[in-house]
Amino acid sequence: MVENYKMRMMAGYPIDVGGIKVWPLTLREVLDIGEKEHSSMVSIFLVEKDSLVEEGQDLSGVYVYHIIHALAINDHNIRDVLLNAMGVMFKEDVSIDEDGFFIYKDGVQTYITPEQFEEIREVIRIQNYLGDDSESEGGYKPANSKAQEYADRIAKMKDKLRKDKGEDKGLALHDLASIVSTHSNNINLLNVWDLTIYQLYENYIRLMVWDDYHSTHMHIPHMEEKDIKKMKHWATPVDLDTLRRKN
Repeated sequence: MVENYKMRMMAGYPIDVGGIKVWPLTLREVLDIGEKEHSSMVSIFLVEKDSLVEEGQDLSGVYVYHIIHALAINDHNIRDVLLNAMGVMFKEDVSIDEDGFFIYKDGVQTYITPEQFEEIREVIRIQNYLGDDSESEGGYKPANSKAQEYADRIAKMKDKLRKDKGEDKGLALHDLASIVSTHSNNINLLNVWDLTIYQLYENYIRLMVWDDYHSTHMHIPHMEEKDIKKMKHWATPVDLDTLRRKN
């Protein structure tokens, strides 16, 4: 699934998930929304189900969709936040009833399925260049079980768009925008805001690969032959997902 999406994400296209388009936001749109607000919206989609229920509950066969739907039905604060986040990401008005979340368009009421929502979550994770929370101790897992407690925590969600570099804080979006606009040939401080978050990180990581290659190349006279053979040219394919998790 990820490989099928990468070209469209690099082009800044929305990803169609069963008829629902998940739109990548540009840096300009994030600025308009507010970086903290956008970060909270992303965190809402990526929240883990075991953080939303009492410890020890059997969650087999239960999707995140089921839990947030139940929370939204019973608490208008959560409902408003969730519907707003979905509206921003889908660029459609999303509604809710006892059967689930749905989009009403052109006289047709289309429900989002739990399976569809899982794919949407994965798309949003990749669009925002975020790692899988289950792979990191720093993943967002609020320790609350009551609906109101969850609503209170929404405003306090930490900035998921900062990269974990073994420090308290990594590079924020404005740091990356500054780096990319300064060191790229065709991207400057006037047009960098038209990039999506995915495009920004792609440019940033490619710059890192380029810099790493040329920095290493300068030390060739002092390197052992076995290390020289391990060197890869900057234009060869690289595992950007692995680099993303490291930076």
